[in-house]
Amino acid sequence: MQPKNQNSQTALQQVLSLELKEIEVFVFDLDGTLYEDTGHFDYYADCLAEELDDRSKEKFFKDLKASRRGEHVLQLGRVYDREKDLILEITPAGEVKKAWNWQGEALSSSVLAEHYPEPVNCNMHDMIYLGDGWWPPAACAYHYGAVSTERCYQQTKDWLAENDDFLTPLPGLESTLSQLAEVRELILATNSEAQDTDRLLDLLNLQGIFTERYTSCNKPADSRQLFQKIIAKYEISPEEMLSIGDNYLNDIAPARELGCQTVLLDPREVFADRENTGPVVSSILELLPDFQTLIL
Repeated sequence: MQPKNQNSQTALQQVLSLELKEIEVFVFDLDGTLYEDTGHFDYYADCLAEELDDRSKEKFFKDLKASRRGEHVLQLGRVYDREKDLILEITPAGEVKKAWNWQGEALSSSVLAEHYPEPVNCNMHDMIYLGDGWWPPAACAYHYGAVSTERCYQQTKDWLAENDDFLTPLPGLESTLSQLAEVRELILATNSEAQDTDRLLDLLNLQGIFTERYTSCNKPADSRQLFQKIIAKYEISPEEMLSIGDNYLNDIAPARELGCQTVLLDPREVFADRENTGPVVSSILELLPDFQTLIL
């Protein structure tokens, strides 16, 4: 295993080597966790652009490219307030720490307090957490006048299913998880709908591995309740559950609030400045040697 820095190495040694044997239930995210391909985000963006007029389309791509380079305030890990057309930086509890308009101008503390006197609740409609690559294109499209992103989302999922050579199964993942499933409970928890989830698992050769699959989870709004449900159902203590995902607010923060163990996948170091992330790795493949210690 090759952690990114000494701090993550220490954390991985402590949690994954010393405490991994305590884990009874593993909860996995799907998109960006069990596969790492990103080209479908470009297809999604191209589809969204077709919803816009020609002038807005040009600005849409310009801003999206700037966002991906880290040169726009619209960045992964932040929140897009669709109603107010503002970009927010929030705490895991939803407290708004900073806010910017689309042009990058920061709101004053007085205006910030006026707009957001209470913590915000993120969802997938109007207070959008930019937790992975699906959301910056959606936020850009909304800013430039798109009414809905649903058609393009479904079209992209259909495109993924039809292009079965696009997704690349991660080497060693299927065999390791299959063996791990013989000694531990493996749960899948995703915001994808059931049909999409089935198709993706087929393409990734991961069908039949998971004890349960929770789809349309409405993370992050319902993440905490979902984790509580799993803990209660399997009659385990929180520290006996491990949540693995690439979305800090969806998969990590609510689990850690409950006392669960977590591993955050952060290949672009988007969440490097976050506190209480737990162990951080670039890929789930880095965890396979640790999983093997439970199998042998």
